[in-house]
Amino acid sequence: MSDRGRHVAILLCTRNGARFLPGQLDSIAAQTHTDWRVWASDDASTDATLDLLARYRGDWGDDRLTILKGPGQG
Repeated sequence: MSDRGRHVAILLCTRNGARFLPGQLDSIAAQTHTDWRVWASDDASTDATLDLLARYRGDWGDDRLTILKGPGQG
């Protein structure tokens, strides 16, 4: 079955996951299917998670990565 015309929505929840985030995001970007978008909901991270997400959004564009503020409840 062809992937043509199939859009993939990737929902990502983050909280203090900076050490894992580059591997996850790089893996998504390396996939052969290219019609995808990431929505990341961060739950009040206190490490570099938000900075990393912002850097990837800068590289990928706003149409590829949306950063949302989660409920902040851990």
